[in-house]
Amino acid sequence: MTSRARALLLATSLSALAFWAPASATAWSTMRCANRMVELGDPMYKVKQLCGAPDQEDVTVEYRIGSQVLRGCSKDQSGRILCGGSEVRGVVEVPIHRLIYDFGRNRFVYHLLFESSRLVALDTGDYGVK
Repeated sequence: MTSRARALLLATSLSALAFWAPASATAWSTMRCANRMVELGDPMYKVKQLCGAPDQEDVTVEYRIGSQVLRGCSKDQSGRILCGGSEVRGVVEVPIHRLIYDFGRNRFVYHLLFESSRLVALDTGDYGVK
């Protein structure tokens, strides 16, 4: 094989890789339920409406440090009055829901992660067992 042929083969391979790489990176940001698509950012009620009840649901709470810029005036926990533009930091409760959908032996098991009732991660496991 000549160096020109090798260079052409390498360029073609890299072009094909660049074409397919974005598709594989976003392929798991959606899931099909009842001929409709569920995607990242969807609310949990929509997912349950389209896909039905999950095969397993785990609920936990995470405590995170967050901040918020106030609009208007309000009192903080110590009784101080804070007005618009003030940044308040504190601990925030974030409800975490993990749903698992098993659509049968011919499809993958889907693991969905919700934070504050919004779909933030979607992953697949092995084939289902139903």
